[in-house]
Amino acid sequence: SIAAADTGLQREADFITVAALQGLRKHDEAVATLYGMLDRYPPIPPPRYDREDRILSVPDGIIGIRDQMGDSVGVRRERARAIGYFRGVLQSSPPPLLEAQVRARLARMLIEAGSPTEAFDQVTTLRRLISATPALRTLEPEILYSEARIRGMVKDTNAALDLFDLVLMTYPKSEYAPKALLDSATLLEQMKNLEGALARYRAVYARPNPDPALAPIASFRAAMVKDQLGNWAEAKQTLESIPVQFPKSRAAVEAPFAIVEHYARARQGEATKAALIRAVDVYRGLIAQDTASVYATACRWNVFRAYAALQRWNDALTTVDDMAVKDRGVLITAQALVEGAKIAGALGDRARSDMYLQRLTLEYPGSQVADAARKILKDHAAEFGKSGAGKQ
Repeated sequence: SIAAADTGLQREADFITVAALQGLRKHDEAVATLYGMLDRYPPIPPPRYDREDRILSVPDGIIGIRDQMGDSVGVRRERARAIGYFRGVLQSSPPPLLEAQVRARLARMLIEAGSPTEAFDQVTTLRRLISATPALRTLEPEILYSEARIRGMVKDTNAALDLFDLVLMTYPKSEYAPKALLDSATLLEQMKNLEGALARYRAVYARPNPDPALAPIASFRAAMVKDQLGNWAEAKQTLESIPVQFPKSRAAVEAPFAIVEHYARARQGEATKAALIRAVDVYRGLIAQDTASVYATACRWNVFRAYAALQRWNDALTTVDDMAVKDRGVLITAQALVEGAKIAGALGDRARSDMYLQRLTLEYPGSQVADAARKILKDHAAEFGKSGAGKQ
């Protein structure tokens, strides 16, 4: 850390606290702690550009927590707050190296927020900073990559592809080269240039020491393109390999159900059923590798989905019970409780249905489904009251 000694130890202690809170699934408390850190610790100017104060990564960390919770509304809210935070730092007139670090993060944040004009303003300012500060030359591949993404956002597709190719040719060993490959492949897929897209997706995961964050995405998209090209056998093989090669990835969670959805679209009932059964086995294997990870939560949810599709209702409800304990505090668990209440109610188990709804209102009071759950419980109580009065 480049933080001064008087705050460095406390910062590290705070980061350890955040990790502990996340381990306990106390996500809101972790977020509150991170915001407290932003208030207490202003970013320290670095001795050189590649030495960044860890405090600048906190806004991304907050967004990551909301993303792990499956809280898309929270992600957008935290991203807006992050943009405000970085703008606030810039208003303090930081020295050039720190200014460049902050503007680079702000540009990335604005791109993710879908604000290309504002992002381009930051890229333009960064180019001026690079011209005036030779120590910032290492920023050039990121600036070029960011401009390519912005061109893609405004549908200037050919210019975007040219810029992505320039990143690949000029900075082939930079971290932005595989990102340029992946983004350009996505553009080509959107343009229905499926062969070109497939070649670039393959280039992402076939690179020596492929990027662990990008390779599973590229593998998954490559499988989707192979399917579109009519090569289902190879597409299926790729999808089946993803949970083995990249077990801790979103692609690993999505791949088994992608196989299910292919057979469902083709109206192959028996193959769909077999794929659902196979998906449960794959998800259970992934969960066994790390039962407490965010991906384990998503896997348990997909196990529920598979059992529900198979109409194995008792297994589905057992999975809801498992999620209520192991995935407490995660928004997808609130949805699982809703679905569990519906299934239990349809099976005539009013007590179990109400138990799920009560748990939902107590543990997820601010969720979108909590109000509906409270209304159902109120109606059930009124029905019980009437039936009790009738018996008297």
